[in-house]
Amino acid sequence: MPEFPPRPKPPVPVAISACLTGEAVRYDGSDAADALPRRELADVFEYTAVCPEVGIGMGVPRPPIRLVGTASTLRAVGVDDPGLDVTGALAAFGRSQAVRLKDVCGYIFMARSPSCGLASVKVRTEVHGEPHRADGRGVYAASLLKARPSLPAEENERLFDPAVRGAFVNRVLTYAHWRRLEADGLTAERLIEFHSRYKYLLMAHSVRHYREAGRLLSDLRGGVVGTGKRYLTCLMEGLALTRFR
Repeated sequence: MPEFPPRPKPPVPVAISACLTGEAVRYDGSDAADALPRRELADVFEYTAVCPEVGIGMGVPRPPIRLVGTASTLRAVGVDDPGLDVTGALAAFGRSQAVRLKDVCGYIFMARSPSCGLASVKVRTEVHGEPHRADGRGVYAASLLKARPSLPAEENERLFDPAVRGAFVNRVLTYAHWRRLEADGLTAERLIEFHSRYKYLLMAHSVRHYREAGRLLSDLRGGVVGTGKRYLTCLMEGLALTRFR
């Protein structure tokens, strides 16, 4: 049996909204370089910058867009021209980037962006008199993460919180280790060994997920690959929690 793969050392490949790296790609031609704790993340990640709105050909500068609709029918449309609908283009770009960025081990998204925001985007309702919400997910981010649901992802603003930042770094490094394990060959023995190295870290974040991971690995007769996918989902969800549960 091959030697158990070591935990990867930084820098680890991570995708990031291009404006956060200093690229002037926002709708008004500005960047958002100051909206990331750059010093604290220095030498931890190796960035691949992506701007989905530029990626679908909107250019810089460009008409601003916003989210409208309900949670199940969100659309990204022009602020000044509601006839401009880029929902399908952003979703398709997200699916293509999920494949192109297959080697990244995490993603830092721009908060409140109608294309990239994770959970902080304003959503305009189409019913007169109803208040706007601020809990939407950007179309591109939603599409990419649907294709790669276990990929560690975080919004830039939350990374200024040391607890959130530490949890994200741990998730990215853990995910990178998992990807190396998969590449070398996943077996029942290696899955158990991997869990033995991370179970106490998982328990420190979530006792519930720690117990669920143990239950998943208690019987591997149903197939290592399928169990491994469920285990990874459980592990990443648990490590994303920053309060003891």
